[in-house]
Amino acid sequence: MLRKGFLRQSDVIRTERLAGWVILWITISYIFYAFFYMLRETFRFLSGDMGGQMLIILSDNEIYLYNLFYAGIATAIGFSFTLKFIFSGGLGRATKQRFRVRNVVNNQNFFRWSFLFWFGKMTVILGIWYLVFPLQFDIDFLKDASFFLLVLPIVVFTNSWLGLHLILGKKSILYFFASFVIFLILSSIFALKHFIPKGTIEEKYKVTSVEYAYDLELPRTEYLDRIRRISLAIDLYVVLDFEQNNKTKIFFGDERNEIDLDQLKVLIERKKEEYSSVEGSILTYNLIVDKRVKLKYVKDIVHNIRKCGYWGVQYSTGVKHSKYPSYYSGFKNLGIHEYLPPYDPKLEVFLDSIESLDFIKYKISPTASDYFRVPHVQKVNRVVVRRDAHGVLINNESIEIDEIQNVIKLFIKKYSPNCVIVYMPDYNISYGDYIEIKDILYTQIEKLRNEYSIVQFGKPYNKNFRGDLYDSARRKFPLNVVEWTKEEQRLIKLLNRKN
Repeated sequence: MLRKGFLRQSDVIRTERLAGWVILWITISYIFYAFFYMLRETFRFLSGDMGGQMLIILSDNEIYLYNLFYAGIATAIGFSFTLKFIFSGGLGRATKQRFRVRNVVNNQNFFRWSFLFWFGKMTVILGIWYLVFPLQFDIDFLKDASFFLLVLPIVVFTNSWLGLHLILGKKSILYFFASFVIFLILSSIFALKHFIPKGTIEEKYKVTSVEYAYDLELPRTEYLDRIRRISLAIDLYVVLDFEQNNKTKIFFGDERNEIDLDQLKVLIERKKEEYSSVEGSILTYNLIVDKRVKLKYVKDIVHNIRKCGYWGVQYSTGVKHSKYPSYYSGFKNLGIHEYLPPYDPKLEVFLDSIESLDFIKYKISPTASDYFRVPHVQKVNRVVVRRDAHGVLINNESIEIDEIQNVIKLFIKKYSPNCVIVYMPDYNISYGDYIEIKDILYTQIEKLRNEYSIVQFGKPYNKNFRGDLYDSARRKFPLNVVEWTKEEQRLIKLLNRKN
């Protein structure tokens, strides 16, 4: 005769074994949590060397939230495995009383492995995405998905409630409530466990990352050129070491090759020999300079590059108004390209010899050339822009930075192409202040080119394209921004002294 509750067995969970089951639960959960934790740190470590090469740096709040999420998932899965061991003890006996237990165990197995398959697949997909692209600046789990990360482990854990109720009946409420309390306690405790001390990966990454080791801050610009031949670009890092009284350091090529300024010219010549005669002559030196470095130091570097016969450098910058940091890997080949006047060693020798002469007896009449452009500039309409520690001067009149663009744009629009902007920065200002004004000057020319192209051809201007449409805009508004070389500055100083 069938009796009420015949499918339920009163001693499915034997109380004398509860301590052992709890220990098993803790052990399984701890193993899963350790696996999830190490998997995250592995992906984080690889993110600095693969794909976007941007180390994923987590704040203390992010670390605890992610640890709590992994601990919750691990504890929920550990509880599911523990229930399997508890309920499957007598499944070998084919009795009616074990029918429902078998069904519950099978359902738990299906859910557990289905969830692990989904969780593993999502982890791998996100891990690959983060290795290929620096998504940490696009996805903020702490801000946008913290509720999901807190609720998902609870949902996974509560999936066992129905099975407990079917097997234990009224006793399931007590067991489930006690289990839920243990679940919360274990998750909170595990979240405090760090298998790798905080900051270890960051400290190791400092050895291989100039940007991170020296807190590199690049200036941001609206005007942007892109290095066309990336394979022929040599990175030159210039940073400040705040631990050594703001000492300026240079890294040639990568973070392992720190050099002195006196060694730069020799290393540039050696680097040129590593390429063919054609490639060696068109190498681009990408100056990745902290905006707090003194401009004098940067100009000394540029002068050495000129002396080696190169006609241009790239000032690497971040993108203005971008949400990404200035050192974002996608910005590395962007910046302001500056064409350099040719260098004549004979002119420098000549200057060395005449600087001690008495100008009452001798007369200096330099002729216009590529090495001395002052006579050329004096023949066209020109405006002189100066930047020093006190502010900006245009033709010796003080002006606010916000007003520069309007003045320069009107000047170029009126006189171009027969005009020149002479930019004369004080070398004692910071590199960031120097680039700020340079960006304003270049941007106004770019805007006028774009306006001209739209009016004349109905298409916006693109500096990366070639053809009559774009070349006519360049001819109408050439990039006539002149900065005197060191030799020209010395010669101008001599001429002024004579007068």
